[in-house]
Amino acid sequence: GKTGMSMETREVDEATAAQLQLGTSGGGQLFAFVHNREYQGVQRQFLLAVESFDHNNISRVLNMHPYHVDSLLTLSEVCRVQGDVQLAGELIERALYCLERSFHALFNPVLGTCRLLYRQAENRPYFLALFRHMQFVSQRGCHRTALEFAKALLSLDPRGDPLALLLQLDTLALRAREYDFMQRFYSEFEEDKALSLLPNWAYSMALLHLARGDEPTATAVLERALVLFPSVL
Repeated sequence: GKTGMSMETREVDEATAAQLQLGTSGGGQLFAFVHNREYQGVQRQFLLAVESFDHNNISRVLNMHPYHVDSLLTLSEVCRVQGDVQLAGELIERALYCLERSFHALFNPVLGTCRLLYRQAENRPYFLALFRHMQFVSQRGCHRTALEFAKALLSLDPRGDPLALLLQLDTLALRAREYDFMQRFYSEFEEDKALSLLPNWAYSMALLHLARGDEPTATAVLERALVLFPSVL
């Protein structure tokens, strides 16, 4: 395509399917981004620009190749550090637009059954773009939208969770006042993820019960959290 990227499906064996939590009844698929030869050449230019430690060189790469995602992500981070949050967010949105143009016809991250391997380098920009967009959206006060992005991002690799979304999902759910989702998520994943042994979830569950008006349970959960993680205070 015009972006120099495309997306393909990948065949997986039973062990990999189990690791990725893909349904045995064909309920999910593994996808992967692919770069064509021209995009690979641009990627090499980008890496040379990064090694120069001069973000102006990255800007030149982007001026010549406006659909290069890694350049967009890197310059977005430069803008964020320099305090230009608006431009940083716009660059992330451009990166997402470029990535979405490359989607496979069957890829829909909202479904919760599409998987991507973070360890494959071509896939990482999508993880990072979605993660940073989630952060920008939350900073604008759109916590419910940010929570939906977090759900979609976690569904890409629910077992590996390469960006540690379990450490943010509870905060987003509380801010969005999605108490039913938070309780359901905790109940379903406590055994597999040991959420009660994560400090953020231990304290957030107390806040959840308090928000629901159940002060006795909130107090008991808070006391347990303080015993397990006293250094939080």
